[in-house]
Amino acid sequence: VWYGGLMPHQLLTISHHVARITLHNPPANVLNLSVLKELDLVLNELEEDEYVRVVVVTGTGRFFCAGADINELAHLNTVHGGSEFAVHGQSLLNRIERSDKPVLAALNGTCVGGGLELALACHIRVAAAGVMLALPEIKLGLIPGFGGTQRLPLEWYRHTN
Repeated sequence: VWYGGLMPHQLLTISHHVARITLHNPPANVLNLSVLKELDLVLNELEEDEYVRVVVVTGTGRFFCAGADINELAHLNTVHGGSEFAVHGQSLLNRIERSDKPVLAALNGTCVGGGLELALACHIRVAAAGVMLALPEIKLGLIPGFGGTQRLPLEWYRHTN
């Protein structure tokens, strides 16, 4: 089943108990408030769908997800706007992390910033050869806004102990 017409920035297919969410916000599948809200709506539907047992998140093109839409963030004219974006992203990623259904990130391409944070919130990550992973906002003096400062060290610890 294909539900691609429902959300302009994502494609949703469901087959054999697996829901596949494909981020489609060219050219880099960036996260903006609209994309976060769409993901929230899709996850609401999938959590209630008894047919779906596994959720896979992937991207289109050369990017899994290049993180926050810097153009949108630059145009937020209040602290409240930036805070709303961060809180919405944190809430969404916390939901993914706590999902009763396994959520797998299929990293098809570059995965940076909020995209890496999205992948870290998933239960399982599988990356194509040569995929770049990074939190480049650190070079700008910013901290990852969706919980990456907690999830990345925790994953490192889990895999080294």
